[in-house]
Parts: sequence; C-alpha cells; structure tokens
Amino acid sequence: MEMRGQARFDTLVSIKIGDLKLINFDSLQFALKLRRQSDKWMSFANGTFQLKFSDGLVLNPDNMSIELISSGSDIQIQPQTGWVLPNEGYYVTPRIFQDRISITVLGPAFFNDTYITPRDSTIKIGNFLLTTKDKSPLSMNLSWVTPLDYYQAIAYKLQRDSMLTEFIPYAVRDDNLEIQEYKSDTVLFEVEMPSQCFNVKDFKAIYLGTKLTEISWETTCEYNNKGFVLRRGVVPFGFSPTPLVTYSDTIATYKTNPELIGLGTKDYGKKYVVYDSVEYRGETYCYLLESENYFQVIRYWDTTCVPIPYAVITKAWIDKNPFENSTNVFYELDDKVKIDAIVYDVNGKEVKQLLNKEIKEKGKHSVEFRAPEFASQGLYQIILTAYPIDDERFEVSRAYIKAQLVR
Repeated sequence: MEMRGQARFDTLVSIKIGDLKLINFDSLQFALKLRRQSDKWMSFANGTFQLKFSDGLVLNPDNMSIELISSGSDIQIQPQTGWVLPNEGYYVTPRIFQDRISITVLGPAFFNDTYITPRDSTIKIGNFLLTTKDKSPLSMNLSWVTPLDYYQAIAYKLQRDSMLTEFIPYAVRDDNLEIQEYKSDTVLFEVEMPSQCFNVKDFKAIYLGTKLTEISWETTCEYNNKGFVLRRGVVPFGFSPTPLVTYSDTIATYKTNPELIGLGTKDYGKKYVVYDSVEYRGETYCYLLESENYFQVIRYWDTTCVPIPYAVITKAWIDKNPFENSTNVFYELDDKVKIDAIVYDVNGKEVKQLLNKEIKEKGKHSVEFRAPEFASQGLYQIILTAYPIDDERFEVSRAYIKAQLVR
C-alpha cells in the first residue's frame, strides 16, 4: 500500500520550441508549446522561458525585435495593462536581452479562470517573430538557456487546499506551485528542429522560338533557401560524347530578380520560371541551377540543355496530288519566320502567290492552293521560302513541292 507523502517520480511536462521557419533571411518565426504528461497537475499558471542561439549568433536588443503573433495560440491572450494579474486569459511578453530571449507568461489569479491542460495533449502558448533591424541573417539554431533550474520556470495553479492533495507541501486553493516540486520529477525542455526537406524537381529548358528559351523548375519544400541562381553555358563543338560545358554566364539571380527569391524554410514549394534570349542559332545551350542559403553556402542542383534550331522549314507536302481544282499545302517550321509561298508552272512562270512574307509561328501550318481558271493541267512547282524573323538576311530556308493539276 502506498503511503501518503511518498513521492512518485515521473515526467511532468515537456516544453518545446517548434514550428521554426525562416520567413525571410532576417525573420525567424517559432512557437512555444507545452505538453502535460502527468496527473500531478491540471492547470497551467505561469512561466518564464529563456532561449539563445546554439551556434553563437549574438542577441542584440538594439538591432533585434521580437513580437507575439496574435493568431495561433491555444490559450486566451490578453493585452497587458500593468503588472496586475489578468482576470481571465494570460499575459504573454517576449523580450530580448543582451544574452537571451525571454518569454514571460502570467495567468489569472484563480484556478477556475486558468486553462485546464488536457493530459497528454500539446497546447501552443503562442507564435513569435524575431527580426533583425539591419536585415542581417538569422539562424534557426535556437536552444534553451542553461542551467535550466536557474533560467527556466513553470508553475501550475492549485485546485484545492493541499490538506486534501497528495505529494505537495502545504498550500491553499489558487496558489501557484512549481511543477517540478521533487527534483527527481522531470521537466523536458526540447527544440523541434524542422525537417530539412529541400526538393527540386522538373528542371527543364524548352525552346519557345525566335532564340528565346524558357527554363523552369519546381520545389515541393524548401529549407533555409535564400534564393536561386541560374547559369548558362554552350556545348562546345567536337567529337567528345560527353563534352565539358563551362557555365560562365549568370543569366538570373535572386539578387536582381525577385521571382527567384527563395521561400526560406517552408513545408510547401512553388514553381520558378526564367526566360533567356540566346545569341546564336544552331547551338546547344545548357543551364545550371544553384541555390544559396542565408550563410552564403551554394548548393548545386541540376543541369539541362536545349538545342536552338535554325529557322528552317523542316517538312512540306500537299494532301491531294494530283488534284483537280484545289489542294492544301502543309508545312512545319522549326521557328517563327516570315514565309513566302509561290506557285510556278513548268516554264518557271509565276502562276500564283499563296503567302507573301507572312509571319508564322513555330509549328505546323497550311495554306490552300486553288488553281486559277486559266491554269492548264500539268506539273507545277510550289516553292516555300522562310526568313528568320530576327534577321532575314541569313539562314534562308526553302522547300520545293511538285504538284500535278488535272482537269
């Protein structure tokens, strides 16, 4: 039989820092959580919780600010008016000292006005946002200030006089008592570091036409990501099956393109798109993707290449041949061009102009050839001439189609 006053030692509560997110490189968001793990107490009364950076980042009250984010708390938070205890709800006050972050929580004077913490459940005391005024980068390496029994404190509210309660010293109803009354009881202080998930997928480059490429990729989650850098190189001419590409041109960076600024640390991602105007046709351009974190560490991700075609007619044909009165001329283009289509008879005389420097996009097209009334049956030649849209003096492409008219 257990004797009254004989202590039972166990883990009473765990206090956790979690939900860490770098909103921007100079803004760190985190949550203070509490999990009740014992029947020795029910009602959270107050506490003082003090943090620092384990990697040596110096806290500076002149250059840093911290605020409680109003949303996301499981307890009722009241605006503090002096040091009188709230009638209901809690005062939550974050502050920055020269060597630590301090979060003070003060609860109501009476047990019935406090938050009854369910056994084996986690409640969020609040979300907090730490920022630097000079935009210097922050770390995610928060830790508890030690020694714990000196810097950290947490108390619960007594429901009834201790005369009727086991294992506590004499106290009266509505008193505040230190949760860790017996030194062999345990209060856990933990930091839940976020997942270091950083996933990039579908890095690819496609040719849009007129020497314009589109480079895109997606992230599903990002960790400590300040932003992306995109570099470009050209596949050299030669006979090597695996030519070495030098990525000497930086074509896009988060420093100048806001669309490439990273999400910091997020459990979701986004799609990134960059457009690049290349200089030459007939080359294969390759792209290298990198990211940079808040401590200037570069991470290489992937490469992708895309050939830039000449502005040519790749294929041309007619759907009916021979034909009686009309037929359709089909043609495919590797790029956006200005195009002529002229019909000549067997003597080289122009019979009809179907297209006259018309601008056509990359892809498949068609035009109808309706034979004029005066055209006699026989062989005709249809000549298609394509001129690059950006410089029609060079790389002219032609296609020749033989067509037979029957009457």
